[in-house]
Amino acid sequence: MKRFAIALSIAGLLSACHSSAPLTVAGATSVRIERLLRETPLVDGHNDLMIHYHACRDGCPRGLADYDITAGAKGQTDIARWRKGRLGAQLLNAGWTDDEAPTLIGTLEGFAFARALVGGHAGDLVMARSGDEIRAAHASGLIAIVLSLEHPGRLGNDESTVRRLAAEGLRADILAYDAPTALADGHAGPAKHGGLSTLGREMVGWMQDYGILVDLSHSSADTARDVLDIATAPVLFSHSNAAALCDVSRNVPDDVLRRLPGNGGIVMVAFGSEFVSKPFSDWMARGDAYWAELMKQYNGDRARVGPLMEQWERDNPVPSTGSISDLADHIDHIRDVAGLDHVGIGADFDGIPATVKGLEDVSTYPQLFEELARRGWSDVAIKKLAGDNFLRVLDAADERARSARH
Repeated sequence: MKRFAIALSIAGLLSACHSSAPLTVAGATSVRIERLLRETPLVDGHNDLMIHYHACRDGCPRGLADYDITAGAKGQTDIARWRKGRLGAQLLNAGWTDDEAPTLIGTLEGFAFARALVGGHAGDLVMARSGDEIRAAHASGLIAIVLSLEHPGRLGNDESTVRRLAAEGLRADILAYDAPTALADGHAGPAKHGGLSTLGREMVGWMQDYGILVDLSHSSADTARDVLDIATAPVLFSHSNAAALCDVSRNVPDDVLRRLPGNGGIVMVAFGSEFVSKPFSDWMARGDAYWAELMKQYNGDRARVGPLMEQWERDNPVPSTGSISDLADHIDHIRDVAGLDHVGIGADFDGIPATVKGLEDVSTYPQLFEELARRGWSDVAIKKLAGDNFLRVLDAADERARSARH
């Protein structure tokens, strides 16, 4: 999430892309993707739906009774759109990032809220912890919800907290968000540890002992390198793209990509324009800098800063938000550098202010796979990207945890 609001109206899904192709070809591609996503669960590595419960900065609903995700929900996610997008499993961020002093009790309350949300839609959703549970849910026609976090502070600073979170079903968490933490340096700096701290090294071991995936999205590249030096289970970049194509600190540089085969980890590509389109990411950076300058000038008075920010946006038109083809380029690049077994999908819906055109919400995943099919991706390759790669990573993490227990 960025600090200033972006007014974007992204229209049209893929009609322009399909208009020049014979209907029979387009139809056959669509049918093929439909079949493949029936055979393999499509796993999305990161979703911020629960922001609508926990942030509530603009008077958004705060409870289950106030926010129905059946269909037409606020934001980019609801069950009807998940179904249309053929989603099989969702890693759901169950703890809001901006909580500066998180407690274990607060984290467990977030987990309980997520479980209640799933329980209230038992005909469509089911909680899952393992690869086998995800596969079983998919076979039963249910969407699996997997607990994850995007807050390093929620891990605490001792093994007992990590053990408790794992027992509650946590499957992934980050080591840093933007700034440095007690565990590691974040992507936005300034560097404090040169990568992992001493506690961070212990934390990586504890997380792996209890089967929690070390999520390196938001960490610095040096943190990622340090983790790969010591990790004995696959790591996860739950929502990051290729730095070689869009050089922003949230994306993964090629030297890190080249190390993934040795670790078994995965980069799950995000749909946010700032991670896909360099012109858009540059525009976002300028806007963020101006916002920070205004907030300092007006002592954090959002009422005064807001109109000035709106004028800035009028004076600085939004550049291209990127295309499905641009995102497919990131996937191709990660495949070419890291290997086919090390790429997945982590859209970051409800956590991004703008998406590439044609991928505006959770209903649109098939259109990305159709683009890859047109590029010659095989059935096996598409199924690996969709979910098989992530399921392999989760299975390996569980095997690593079992070996630690024995």
